[in-house]
Amino acid sequence: NIADLLEIVDDDVDFAVELLGEGLGEMAGHVDKMREGVTAAADDWCTRFKHGAHSIKGVAGNLGLERLQRTAGRAETWAREKIADGAADADAAAARETCDRLGALVDEVKAWNETARETLTAFQK
Repeated sequence: NIADLLEIVDDDVDFAVELLGEGLGEMAGHVDKMREGVTAAADDWCTRFKHGAHSIKGVAGNLGLERLQRTAGRAETWAREKIADGAADADAAAARETCDRLGALVDEVKAWNETARETLTAFQK
């Protein structure tokens, strides 16, 4: 949400663009780590998945990226439930799909970030 992002940064477009860039790098890194853990079938893959989803949820929330925040929140809740139930290898396929979904959403924000300065400036007028 553009209005939320501008409110977070007190209408400072330069700061918004800087935060977006940093946040995108961080979120992409979390998606990569989640994907690596699931693919390697590490014993703690589900815990690592949950932590990554939680981190993405927080960064997305701080940037006003509501859809990404909700998706990451659902992934975190799913992982928490799987940990409680004893995550199985069969759950890894669903986790990989979720990593793909989160990665696609991060990519959408990356694409938007290329014109974010112009969009944010226009929104202020």
